[in-house]
Amino acid sequence: MPQRRASDPTTGKAIGFLFIPFFNFYWLFESLLRLCTRLDEELADAGLPDRVPKELVRWYCICHFVPYLSLVLLPILGGIATGMMQSLVNRLAQFDEEWYARGALSVS
Repeated sequence: MPQRRASDPTTGKAIGFLFIPFFNFYWLFESLLRLCTRLDEELADAGLPDRVPKELVRWYCICHFVPYLSLVLLPILGGIATGMMQSLVNRLAQFDEEWYARGALSVS
């Protein structure tokens, strides 16, 4: 995704912050919820009505701190949230391909 704000981290920076002890607790929430916000903005710019399941992602982050229950919940919530977000990213990619195809046809 394009960097739209000065505070948007690069991919390497976002991953690197997850390795800083104690800060990674904060960064887990910040990075995933920021990703949801950015995907929502891209969907809105494309004119698509779909939205990212932000509450599901928030509960996924919260479940990291629940002993034992997280062993069961994290794969389930993470799989569902990742699948839903990936399908939205695929829709955005398809929208971009269609948009560029229409633009190329009108220029010719």
